[in-house]
Amino acid sequence: MAACAQGADRIWDATLGEHLFDIRGHNGSVFQVAFSPDGRRLATVCWDDKEVKLWDAQTGREVFTFRGHSRPLWCVAFSPDGRLVASGGGEFGYRLGGEVKLWDRTAGWHMTTLMENTGTINALAFSPDGATLAIGKDDDTVVLWNLDHSRERATLPGRLEGFHSEGVLCLAFSPDGKLLVTGGADRT
Repeated sequence: MAACAQGADRIWDATLGEHLFDIRGHNGSVFQVAFSPDGRRLATVCWDDKEVKLWDAQTGREVFTFRGHSRPLWCVAFSPDGRLVASGGGEFGYRLGGEVKLWDRTAGWHMTTLMENTGTINALAFSPDGATLAIGKDDDTVVLWNLDHSRERATLPGRLEGFHSEGVLCLAFSPDGKLLVTGGADRT
């Protein structure tokens, strides 16, 4: 899948390199996409319309739209069991206004706000056991959120501690969940 401007996403056959179909539905540029663990759903976020959309990965049919963000969206992630979708965003250059929301399928896609009025959220990653959500921020820090207790477990330091000197843009847990890799705008 490739995210494109003007609200379209291109679905490709990765084996054959063939374009299968486009999905359309956002009012603006799609910034990030994520597959559900079972491969049956796609999640997309749009920084213009501030919506998270779920799609059927086989047909491109829109399944559900999450509304509730008040700022542009930059990132989306599925939990390992596919039950939760996390979305985050904010406006660059603002110390406040960033937010992370968690959408729960078992509760009819009920939304919970994990963080708000924080720096811009650039990246999200669930730990392999689904107990922790790593949240990469534009203020150079990573927040580790304990989902079982719905509270912050730790904050990995920013530039003052020699971590990243610019915003954290990407995150990935190792398969065993013991390591977290971060990538920043500072090219580290």
